[in-house]
Amino acid sequence: MNFNIIKSVSGVPFLWMLFERIFGADTQKKRIYRGAFKPRYSVLDFGCSVGNTTGAFLDFDYLGYDIDSKAIQYAKRKWKNSPTVKFECGNILDGKIKANSLDFVLFAGTGHHINDEEIILIFNELIRILKPNGELWFFDILKPDSQSPLMVRILAKIDRGKYIRTMEQYKRILESLSDIRITESKIIKVVGALVPQEDYGFFRLEKTLEL
Repeated sequence: MNFNIIKSVSGVPFLWMLFERIFGADTQKKRIYRGAFKPRYSVLDFGCSVGNTTGAFLDFDYLGYDIDSKAIQYAKRKWKNSPTVKFECGNILDGKIKANSLDFVLFAGTGHHINDEEIILIFNELIRILKPNGELWFFDILKPDSQSPLMVRILAKIDRGKYIRTMEQYKRILESLSDIRITESKIIKVVGALVPQEDYGFFRLEKTLEL
């Protein structure tokens, strides 16, 4: 399998959307996300990419945020007729989003692209953005072990992330943060996908800092 060709596809928004739709279990992700949040609340989708799962949030005050300008341009075109959906391109660490302004933050499927030092900075910024008692829902693929199906290990290599972690590694990172506590954690197995998928780690966190 030519990994370089597939990695090139990930840089083209339309092709990456199709690849994710086939191999990324988008339907299953939307179902999980819909069970996470309360409609008509505000939600930040950090690392939204091309907006593959934005359809799960059409009855929310939704802000998709990503550093990839091509992906954001594509997402804006795709969802231009959805009045409650907005997208912005930028570096979340620039601090442009108002503090204590959002009910929920979704941080899904991008942690494995980010090193330990930067991911802690990002978590702290997302905590700053959350309202008191707001919730951060973190999902990311987990590092496959030698017993994982071959296709799962292949998909982990296809994805360009260099920092695929175990559940325990993520737990240590999250427990080191201030002003937030873990209220739920579990491993999610994706079922019903076209091809076998990596397990996902899930953490629900609540902001504890009072205004």
